[in-house]
Amino acid sequence: MKTLEARFKGQEDPTHRLQRRWPEIVGDEKLAKLCEPVRVIKGRVGGTLEIRVQGAFAPLIQHRADFVINAVNLHLGGKPVDRLRIIQGPLTAQPRKPPPPKPVPLTAAEDLALQQELGNVSDAKLRAALLKLGRSVMRRQKLISP
Repeated sequence: MKTLEARFKGQEDPTHRLQRRWPEIVGDEKLAKLCEPVRVIKGRVGGTLEIRVQGAFAPLIQHRADFVINAVNLHLGGKPVDRLRIIQGPLTAQPRKPPPPKPVPLTAAEDLALQQELGNVSDAKLRAALLKLGRSVMRRQKLISP
């Protein structure tokens, strides 16, 4: 794997590297959700990082420009970027994780069977804790196996 990584290391576009790892580069999850890198424009002396920002947050990003430039330069190595160019507009849609499935309630028969199994536990607090744990495990098993 290292030989492949070494072989193709110089061929990857810096813009693609920034887009792929933007939350890690910026470090601040809130800041990463407000802006995204569009492209790196190389100049004679230094480069410009063009970033797209949701409209109302442009002043905030402009205020944090030095932080963003330093983080990008640290990631890319050297000083390929010396200024930001802010473009206001909608961000590309980030894929969202589906919400976790809601737990399925136990049937009355399942709950009664669990209570009967724990009927011989003498300590009331322990029985309540075991009942709660048993209900949780049984609900989870219903989610896993249909």
